[in-house]
Amino acid sequence: MAGSRRAVIDMHAHGFSRAAKELVDRHYTAADIVGPDRDTYMFWAHPEARSHDMQQLPLIMPKLVSLEARMADMDRQRVDMQVISPIPFQYYYWTDPSLGAALARLQNDEIAALAATSDRFAAMAALPLQDAQASVGELRRCVLEHGIRAFIISTWIDGVELSDRRFDPVWEEAVRHGAALFVHPVGFNDGRRLIPYFMHNAVGQPLEEQIAITHLVFGGVLDRHPGIRFVIAHGGGYFPYYVGRMDHAWEVRPELRRQIARRPSEYLRELWYDTVVFRPDALEYLVNLAGADKVMLGTDYPFDMAEADPVGLIEKTTFTASERARICGGTIAGLLGLD
Repeated sequence: MAGSRRAVIDMHAHGFSRAAKELVDRHYTAADIVGPDRDTYMFWAHPEARSHDMQQLPLIMPKLVSLEARMADMDRQRVDMQVISPIPFQYYYWTDPSLGAALARLQNDEIAALAATSDRFAAMAALPLQDAQASVGELRRCVLEHGIRAFIISTWIDGVELSDRRFDPVWEEAVRHGAALFVHPVGFNDGRRLIPYFMHNAVGQPLEEQIAITHLVFGGVLDRHPGIRFVIAHGGGYFPYYVGRMDHAWEVRPELRRQIARRPSEYLRELWYDTVVFRPDALEYLVNLAGADKVMLGTDYPFDMAEADPVGLIEKTTFTASERARICGGTIAGLLGLD
């Protein structure tokens, strides 16, 4: 760990469950999984992008499953601890609800066991959100049995937006246990125009986050569940950087004030964000808008779209030593109760 200095914690890092993949393969064929409602990311990818991803797979997979490879990369990045979450491709929201619950439980037990092997790791769990009641039970089980305080979720759930009232019991349970919900998309859900130029990822994922935040804010989720802790991947997507337009729309369009009485920008400090924005000036803008206590170091490890030098990015900013300490580890440590 970090000795006398505050530990550097990467809150956005992924792992892969071979056991979950094998369980899915016993119920579904590869042909069953093809489609925009199942493998959204690959469905809208350009053939060249799919080919490149497959070429990278032998390099990425060891990092997803091997602690040794992972820790070597962490040392190079000057990262002391990773919070490991299931890879978004393994949400499995499209599976039968009973299978989805089994898959979430399997992944969560596996990742909890992995985190228990070293003080360099903490666990972030999955939820079977195609079944809200099963998700309530799994969230409670992970908190009480494993001490897990963070859960990764997508920007929409098998075609249903996060503002849908069916998820209110899940958000209530998260508030009850002080759990964080890390919102991370899988590509873009309707990517007809985003196939070329890797847009399904480079443009589509931040757009998904913009849409998800818009639903959380305008759909009244943050008002209905005060104290809820949503963490938005990739620096909040486009929302923080164009919130002025959202404020203006709220002021001039009465339908946007139907469920909320405050400007959208006032909700920005009720969300948390990672640092995966790749530019120090963009990171400074985000911190000036949301506060250093709402921004946390992340990498998106181990993909090619990850930030390779997360500490170096923060060192290029004009933040104070106190702000850097919060961003590098203090905020996420407090959020998840990490030592």
